[in-house]
Amino acid sequence: MNDYIKICPECNTPVPLSSRFCPQCGACFSLHQADPSPLGSAPSPSDPASDPVRISPKTFRGFLLSDLEICIGSQYSVYMDKFSKRRQGKHTFNWCSAIFSTEWLLYRKMWKAWLYVYLLQSLWGLLYNVFLSVLSFFMGFPLGFLSLAESHLGLAVLFILVYWLIPSVILGFLGDGIYWRHIRSLLIRHQCFRRPPVYEESLVQTLQEEGQTLTVWEFIMMYLLCRLPSWASSALMIAGRNMVLKLLGAIFR
Repeated sequence: MNDYIKICPECNTPVPLSSRFCPQCGACFSLHQADPSPLGSAPSPSDPASDPVRISPKTFRGFLLSDLEICIGSQYSVYMDKFSKRRQGKHTFNWCSAIFSTEWLLYRKMWKAWLYVYLLQSLWGLLYNVFLSVLSFFMGFPLGFLSLAESHLGLAVLFILVYWLIPSVILGFLGDGIYWRHIRSLLIRHQCFRRPPVYEESLVQTLQEEGQTLTVWEFIMMYLLCRLPSWASSALMIAGRNMVLKLLGAIFR
């Protein structure tokens, strides 16, 4: 438990020192109000600095910053900087979405975006395997990265870069936009667009549960569950690649 608190100038509620916003009324604290006071103590009425100061709640694109912080969690400052840059028309790159792709979407609870990306990745993998099958049939290249690397190392590296690098770069540039649409949709669903800074415990709990990240064990369970169709689709791709080879053999031989 934090041994120091500060007093909200809006509603005089004791608030933990590390909080940027009052959980009771949503007021945003300025830097000069961050001085700690002992737990349970109240400012002296004779102190001019203890007089309540009216603070207008700060918003971003119609949403309270306190709501955004509740949804995003510990990476609030990082993502708000990215969202602000995108608001100004600047490009941002999300390394987590580029490197981890579907795993990052799962970790951030973006279920619908995960499904779309998973389907697109499956389609991309299918097209890639068909392309390799056709190339292998007409050019005589061996199938499989290791077999191809033994005879054509440069070509194998090029293929693997095309297969992994292109989707990763695209998702890296789209990641912050996907995440912002997810947060915006969540807040709109709970009627948080242009709402007054009045908080209920149930709303805070709901935004935390739906907006913040999975725990480690939740992520492991969801990862294994969502990887089952990936492993099944990989087996189907290999079977489809063999069928393409047989079909080409029956047509041209």
